[in-house]
Amino acid sequence: MNNIVYYKKVLENIENNFSMEDSEEIKKVLLFAKNNLEKKEFEASISVNEIIIDNFMMGKNSIISVFLYILNKNKKISLEEIEKKYNKTIKKIVHGIVKLYEINTRDIVDKLEKKKIRRENFSLSSENFINLLFIMTDDIRSIIIRLAFRLFFMRNLYKLPKKEQLRISKETILSHSPISHRLGLYNLKTELDELAMKYSNRKTYIFLTKKLALSKVNRIQFVKKFIEKIDEKLKKNNFSFEIKSRTKSVSSIYNKMKVQKVNFEEVYDLFAIRIIIKNRNFEDEKMLCWKVYSIVTDLYAPNPERLRDWISSPRQSAYESLHTTVMGQNGKWVEVQIRTERMDEIAEKGQAAHWRYKGKNNDKNKLDAWLKKIRSLIENTDLKKIDKKKEEKAELYSDEVFVFTPNNDLKKFPVNSTILDFAYGIHTKVGEKCIGGKINGEFFSIDTKLENGNKIEIVNLKSQKPKLNWLKIAKLGKTRSKIRMFLKKEEFKFSELGKEIINRKFNQLKIDFNSKNIVKLLKFLEFKTTRELYDAFGKEEINPLKIKELFTAEESKKKLPFLNEINNKEEPSEEKGIIIDKNLQTSYEISKCCSAKSGQKIFGFITVSNGIKIHKTNCPNAKYMIKKYPYRVIKARWKDNEE
Repeated sequence: MNNIVYYKKVLENIENNFSMEDSEEIKKVLLFAKNNLEKKEFEASISVNEIIIDNFMMGKNSIISVFLYILNKNKKISLEEIEKKYNKTIKKIVHGIVKLYEINTRDIVDKLEKKKIRRENFSLSSENFINLLFIMTDDIRSIIIRLAFRLFFMRNLYKLPKKEQLRISKETILSHSPISHRLGLYNLKTELDELAMKYSNRKTYIFLTKKLALSKVNRIQFVKKFIEKIDEKLKKNNFSFEIKSRTKSVSSIYNKMKVQKVNFEEVYDLFAIRIIIKNRNFEDEKMLCWKVYSIVTDLYAPNPERLRDWISSPRQSAYESLHTTVMGQNGKWVEVQIRTERMDEIAEKGQAAHWRYKGKNNDKNKLDAWLKKIRSLIENTDLKKIDKKKEEKAELYSDEVFVFTPNNDLKKFPVNSTILDFAYGIHTKVGEKCIGGKINGEFFSIDTKLENGNKIEIVNLKSQKPKLNWLKIAKLGKTRSKIRMFLKKEEFKFSELGKEIINRKFNQLKIDFNSKNIVKLLKFLEFKTTRELYDAFGKEEINPLKIKELFTAEESKKKLPFLNEINNKEEPSEEKGIIIDKNLQTSYEISKCCSAKSGQKIFGFITVSNGIKIHKTNCPNAKYMIKKYPYRVIKARWKDNEE
C-alpha cells in the first residue's frame, strides 16, 4: 500500500469513528506527527490507534495521546507544551505512558531464567507488578494504550531475531497478559497469549494449530448436528434466540492439556455452544434461561458437577450466564452457555472479565470493584469521567506501597513502612545490621518512609545491632517482633553472664550457690528479681566484690570522693525529669539497684547496651563504677533542683 492510499485509509477510519469536530482535532495532530516522525514510527502510531479504536472504542484524547507520546519520546514536544497546546487530560495520559515504560518488565523474565523460578510460583510478583502499574499512573487509558503498543509489537515480532522473540514472548506472558486479564480485556489477552506461544513454544503451537485445522470439518459437522435438536425444540417452544459456537484458542487448549494432564484428543471442551435468548423483559430473564436449560438437559444428559449458575448469583464483574456441560453424540462432552442478549452484550464488551469467572472468588477485592467502574466508563465511551476516579484510586491504594529491591524484585508494604521495615522484609540479618538505605542512589536514614516505585538498597554495618528505639521506628508488627526477639536474646546473654559471674564468685568464697544466698544478695543490692540481679552483673553495673562485702560483713557504704552523700531518710518525691551533662537532653533509665527518686543526688552511668542508667550518689555500686569506669560516668541532676 503506497503512502497516499495508506494515509487516505487512516483519515477514513478516523472520520468513520469520530464526530466531525473530534475528527478535525485528531487530523491536526495526525498531520503534526506525519511531518515530525520517521515513516516507521508514524505508521506504528497509526496501527496502535487502530487497535484502540477496534478493541476499546476510546475517545479522541486517547487517540491524540498515542501520537503525542511518540512525539514526546522523540523530543518533538514536551509535556509542558502538550498541556499548553492541548489539555491537562492528554498530558496526564501521555505522562502515564512514559512512567509505565520506565518500569523494566524485562527484569521479570531475566529473574525467571536466572533463578529457575517456576512460572506458577511467580504469581505474587505478577500481582504486585499489576498493582504497581495502577499506582504509577492516574489514568486507566495510559495502561490500555500501553497494552495496545505491546499488541502491535507482538504482531511485528517476526521481524526480530529468534532470541529476542523468545524473551519478549515470555515477558508478555508474565506481565502484559495478566494485566489484560485483570482488566477483563479478553480478546486482547487471547491474542497476546496466542502470539506469545507462537514464538515461545513454537513446536507445540504448530502441532495444536494443525490438529485444530484437521479436526475443523468434523467439528463443524458435530456442532451442526448437535444444535439441530436444540434449534428445533426451542422454536417449537416459541423462543426467539440465536445459537453461536466458538473454538477455544490454541493457548487456552494447551493450558487445559497441562492442567488436566491429557493429550489433545482428550480435551473435551475444544469449543462451546452459546444460546442467546432475545428478550426485552428484564424480569423474565432468569425464568427463560432456566427453561432453555431444561430443554437442553432433556435432550442431552448433563454433568451435574459442571453446572455453573451465574444468573442467580452473578459474579462481581457483573457477568451473568448459565453454564452446563452435556453429553453430545458419540459420547463427547459439550459446554453450553445460556444467556440473554443483555447478558451477552456485557460479557462481550469485557465486563465479564474472563479471568474473573474462571479464577478464584475474591468479593472483597477493592481493585476489581474500581476496575469494574472503569470498564463501565470505557464501554459507555464517556472517558471524561475517568478523571474523577483519581480520588477513588487514591483511597484504594492508601494502605499500601510498592517498591523495588536492587535486583528489581517488587515488594509490597503497608503505607508508612520505613527503610527499617524494608530491611527486615528482605531478611532478619539484613535488618539487624541496617544503618540506612539508598533510595534511587541517595542515602537515607532507617526511619525514612517508603514511597511507591522507589528502588531501595539497604546499607549494612557489621557492628550494628538493634536498639530499643528501633521499636518506635518500625511500623510493621512483624518487624517489631523480630527486634524484641533480638533484644530479649541480648538480655538473656547478659543474664546468663551475670549468673556465671555470681556463681564463680560464690565458688571463690566457698559459698553455696543456692536460692537462700541469692535472696540475701537480692536484698543487699535492693533488686526485686533474680533476672534484674543477673543482668546488672552481666552488664558490669555491679562489682563482684560486693558479694564479698555482703558475706564477710565488710563496710559496704563509703563516701564518694567527689559526690556528697545525702540523708537516706530523705522523703523522695515523684520523678519530674532529669538533666544530663550540662542540659544535654537524652534518653535514660533509673537503675533498679538503687531506684533514685526526685530530690536525691544522682549521677549517670553509660552502660554497654542499655543507654544511660541513673544511680544515687550513695548507691552501693557507685564507688566501683566511678573507680573502674570514670570515663563512663556523667553528671546528672533533677530538673526540679535547678536554681
